[in-house]
Amino acid sequence: MRSRALLTLGLALLGALHLSVTGQLLVPLLSVLLAAAATLAGPRLSLHQASQALVLVATVGLVFAAAFLDGPRPTELGGPKLQYVVLSGTALLTVATRLWMHDPERGHGATQVIGLLVFYACGRVDSTLYLPLLVAWVSLAWLHHSWRRDVPLGPTRRHWLAGAVLVVVTGSLTSASTLGLRTAYSHADALFMEWSGGSAETGFGAGAFHLGSMNGMLQSNEVILRIHGRSGSHLRGQTYTEYIGGGWLPPSDDLEASHPNAPSSGTVTVLEFVAEEQERLFLPGNATAVVVEPAGVRVDALGVPRPTNELAPIEVSFSPGDTPEFPPAAPTAADLAVPTKVHDALAPLIDSWTEGADTPGERLVSIRSHLEQEYTYSLQFERGEGDPVVEFMLESKLGHCEYFASGMALSARIAGIPARVVTGFRASEVSPFGGHGIVRGRDAHAWVEAYVDGGWTLVDPSPANSLSSPTVRSFLAGARDDLQLFWKRHGLQGLAGLLVVVFVGLQIRTLLRGRQRSGEAADETWSEPPPAYMVALLTLLAEDELEREPAETVESFAQRTAEAGQDRASVILRRYAALRYGKLGDQAGLEGEVRSWLQARRSEP
Repeated sequence: MRSRALLTLGLALLGALHLSVTGQLLVPLLSVLLAAAATLAGPRLSLHQASQALVLVATVGLVFAAAFLDGPRPTELGGPKLQYVVLSGTALLTVATRLWMHDPERGHGATQVIGLLVFYACGRVDSTLYLPLLVAWVSLAWLHHSWRRDVPLGPTRRHWLAGAVLVVVTGSLTSASTLGLRTAYSHADALFMEWSGGSAETGFGAGAFHLGSMNGMLQSNEVILRIHGRSGSHLRGQTYTEYIGGGWLPPSDDLEASHPNAPSSGTVTVLEFVAEEQERLFLPGNATAVVVEPAGVRVDALGVPRPTNELAPIEVSFSPGDTPEFPPAAPTAADLAVPTKVHDALAPLIDSWTEGADTPGERLVSIRSHLEQEYTYSLQFERGEGDPVVEFMLESKLGHCEYFASGMALSARIAGIPARVVTGFRASEVSPFGGHGIVRGRDAHAWVEAYVDGGWTLVDPSPANSLSSPTVRSFLAGARDDLQLFWKRHGLQGLAGLLVVVFVGLQIRTLLRGRQRSGEAADETWSEPPPAYMVALLTLLAEDELEREPAETVESFAQRTAEAGQDRASVILRRYAALRYGKLGDQAGLEGEVRSWLQARRSEP
């Protein structure tokens, strides 16, 4: 009972850590109650190995159910992710249930190791209780191990030194695998962002972008989103107004209040985002009645919506209409700004292109026509030392969509037309399954929005041969893509579920086979009756309510005998098992040990 009480006290400490980190009360409370009852009642279950495995599976299911009944603290409020909540809760309940077993799998040393999983899972969240409770748990585990093996508790140097080493080593390893990894990742991420100039984006996310090569981004086959319904070909994700130093800066991060979801009416299009996190929604410019799940949207200074969080998956529904729900902000002086050196270099060229064009619309058409006909789309080219747009417009005439969009926007501004660069995706692929659209990484694109005749007009100056026309992929290619997408989103969960079903089936099969042969197993175990000296020992143990079960192994009975405080009798039983089944040991010596034990018992008052 003394050793079980130590584990129960340690379990209470684990429960306190779980409660402080996850906010869950049900799982730690149930664990402590089970452990306290096992401490008072003692081990009551003699479970087959397969039964113990099924108990573990049931424990995981119970913790999952508790996660819905007693919801853990959300990650945005400082709680760990669901998988770590389940891992911690499962470890707690497993420690508690193992206290009820006469012979838990791998012994109580494994129980102490399982308790460390709570620290591993809870270490994903900062907690002032973490290190003190870790040291306390390891210390209690050390005392439990010592008492069970009858190690003297006196202040011997070797004993205390071993305990100190155990606490330091275990604490260091567990802390390094949790708190240390998170801290190291944060420092590494900060160093990378500093080394890369403050932004890891390439023009299609939330940050600034500098004109350069696309580094193969347009060649990526990764599915970004699916389009179910009617939608425009251009999906807006970010708008840029300020050109400086060979790149475009994003608008300020000041966002308007959350935009309420409005119920869609009429024709509804659904965008199913596949990527794990979304900083952008990538909506067509004519989207109305926008509904975002699982959260609403906020709108930036230029009228581009963003999700209120970055949780995935995100599903957006809208109705295409004439009056967009998120209209681009009205033009300002920034939409006509051109750096002096760029203006002086390009003005003569733009003047020649727009000569004879009397209206802003005619000047815009002329600029776009020259770009489409006289410039070449390419992802492979060398950049010089000067301004990239000036080099593109006057020298190389070679670039990708960002160069065409930048050249178009700055040229329009020189011609007196407010213009902005827009980045996002151009949808062109249709799946053979249901005819829905598929947008991939290679569909990333940049274009221009120009203010003409009192409204913003989409202008895509990239040559027609750079943009793939709408296509329907082959049946096999579509099937492969859908299977890949299913695997990415549900494959690991499905595989885990299948493995659990197979595992449970094997354990049930093992139990059923064991029941069919239980009578045979009992008969085989006692096919030869134990010798007289062992019968006397078993008789006295039975008087102490320690009787061997019909199908219980001698080793398991010896373990249960030790847990009942009969350590000497347990040693005798183990020696008998080794002699009878392994031909190890000396029968005469064993008989003498039994007679000595019997004399000691009979001399007790």
